[in-house]
Amino acid sequence: MKCDEAMRRLLEHDNAPGYPLPLRLHLRRCAHCRAEATAHALRQLATARKWAFFLAVMGFIGCVLMVLAAFLFGLSFSLIGQLLPGRGVEAQSFGLAAAAFYLLYPVGPGLGADKTRELFDLYREDAPEAKLLIIPEDWQESCPGLDRHFEISDDRYWYDYVYSTEKMVNLRGKKLTKKKNLISQFRRAYPNYHVLPISKEKHEVIERFTEKWRRERHVEGSYLDTEMKAIQNTLEMWDELPVEGIIVCLDQRIAAYSIFSPQTQDMVTVHFEKFDPDKKGSAQLIYWETARYLQSRYKWINREQDIGLEGLRQAKTSYAPDFMVKFLVGIAK
Repeated sequence: MKCDEAMRRLLEHDNAPGYPLPLRLHLRRCAHCRAEATAHALRQLATARKWAFFLAVMGFIGCVLMVLAAFLFGLSFSLIGQLLPGRGVEAQSFGLAAAAFYLLYPVGPGLGADKTRELFDLYREDAPEAKLLIIPEDWQESCPGLDRHFEISDDRYWYDYVYSTEKMVNLRGKKLTKKKNLISQFRRAYPNYHVLPISKEKHEVIERFTEKWRRERHVEGSYLDTEMKAIQNTLEMWDELPVEGIIVCLDQRIAAYSIFSPQTQDMVTVHFEKFDPDKKGSAQLIYWETARYLQSRYKWINREQDIGLEGLRQAKTSYAPDFMVKFLVGIAK
């Protein structure tokens, strides 16, 4: 889609319940149109109150799990509450204002601290306890004055784990020896396993595998409800989204899979990974095979946040991340 067409469609959809997918994809890629969309949405705030939809489109802040949820579910911030057990609220009907206690920091050049506070105050009319969620650390420099309006603090809950793709393939060093041994055990136990790219023909079996994984592990909770729905929506919109993935197969059955998408030219983000816990080493193998699959295209693998889950934090830390992407939270003064 060209920029002129994007702007025309943006104006045409003022009264629609969300922007069409081709327009959302264009806005993700084009900084100029994002800036125009930002200005347009601000002009509409006083009369139309459509800022929730705009922010969902423009709230791409590097927290990919959150972004993917917004992107996949019709831009509904009600999912944020589900993603954050104990820190948000349960999902309600469609709409940002009634659904969550967090406002994603809006993306786009020229918005400024004062306009950010203006948006935030409108949001707080329906969510008085709201916080400005996950501000990338370097945005404080590009948006001076935020600290006039918000108390800015660290939130370890949201740090992204980033690993060198080369390191994830070679697994050098004492810290990763156990991972390498588990991979070797899997390969010896299942020498005929093979890796396939995910295609639409595999979607149904992936959904069945994911449901089986959940049942057998007796995992419940709003976070898992949201993740299951995110996986389902990702598969349904496979051709429209910039995602791909791989499956590890054993005798025509899935042992593990991963789904990922590009974040930058040299970084890819892994959104979902599932494995058969009865197959020793399957978790380590899918990490390794994913890195092998991506090695020729990406220098870095972003495995997103641990969102405060102790088991997830332990697993991601055990791979010795090369660095963490730091995010912040703002509380209105």
